[in-house]
Amino acid sequence: MKRAYLQAVGGVSGDMFLSALISAGVPAEELAGFLARLPGKLRLEVKEITVSGLKAIRINLSAESPGALPSRFPDFMAMLEKLDLEPSLREKAREIFALIFQAEARVHGRELSEVNLHELSAYDTLGDVLGVLYGLNFLGISELYVSSLPLGAGLIETAHGRLPLPAPAAAEILKGVPVYGISESFETVTPTGAALVKGLAKDFGPFPEMTIEAVGVGTGTFSFEARPNLLRLFVGEPVEKLPKEEVWEIITDLDDESPETLGYLMERLLSAGALDVGFSPRFMKKNRPGLKVEVISSPDKVRELALILLEETSTLGVRIRRAERLCLPREIRTIETPYGQVRVKIARTPSGETKFKPEAEDLIKFSRESRRPLREVRQAVLNEIRFKFRDSA
Repeated sequence: MKRAYLQAVGGVSGDMFLSALISAGVPAEELAGFLARLPGKLRLEVKEITVSGLKAIRINLSAESPGALPSRFPDFMAMLEKLDLEPSLREKAREIFALIFQAEARVHGRELSEVNLHELSAYDTLGDVLGVLYGLNFLGISELYVSSLPLGAGLIETAHGRLPLPAPAAAEILKGVPVYGISESFETVTPTGAALVKGLAKDFGPFPEMTIEAVGVGTGTFSFEARPNLLRLFVGEPVEKLPKEEVWEIITDLDDESPETLGYLMERLLSAGALDVGFSPRFMKKNRPGLKVEVISSPDKVRELALILLEETSTLGVRIRRAERLCLPREIRTIETPYGQVRVKIARTPSGETKFKPEAEDLIKFSRESRRPLREVRQAVLNEIRFKFRDSA
């Protein structure tokens, strides 16, 4: 599945989002066919224009059939249920329209069932939301990231009279979304645009790690003085990253413990849940040879493992620090070999290389049973593993 980044240079609205999707590769003919099946038999008009020297797409939606959509929440949601939509698309549409209705209810101090959205009676709003969801699905976009949003200033005419920008409903929807102000006296982020990005974005901020494959450029009807009124959509493949894991290091130094104690100490620490235990030689004060004991712990085991070190050794204190470790994705498979079944750890690097590691205890068991050198058994088992894995890949 694809990853996408929405760069709101001039803001975001439903028609700009839809324009960027068409520019990024959604076929206008197929999208037009989808919109024509919606209430009002929506007609899609696509124009290619130039904004600040860049080729951009601007769309216009109009209804062939007269009439108005239901404007109250229960009626509108009932209408959505009757549309011939994929279940996942319908569910996401419900979430996005619910954001708008809930915002209107809060800013006007009404019950949700009492809200009457005059703006949603326009067919193009329905087409914008469902068209955007159709486009994202067509391009295979499963993760959407969005930049911070620019907010214009001034006043806007609404069914409730003149209201300040951002529109109260848009401001309510944008709670928790990073924004910044610009000098343009236009509605740069509409309630529909706000609901789309709030309902669809996995995160807001800078570019995610991805390999860009397509760039779509959408625009709206206004022209700004200080910036181009553009919405850019970058589509590509995510860059695989190694998963990070929080661990804690518990460290102490010893110079007076017997090998028998150290062997038991390692056994007890591992039994108690330590992720790893290591001893390394070092010279300590007064030129005494000693050992550095390092224990890797999950966050929930730190106290228990630190107490074991304090109880089982002569140390008077331990050092504890938080760390992160990167781990290759791995799995354990049981594979049949000429010597018997062997457990194998299989890990894959971000570049696609596959690493194999047969379980040492199984190899030692095979060596003893076959009376063959461990080195010979290991090589034979590795050859068999590579062959089997190649056949199953």
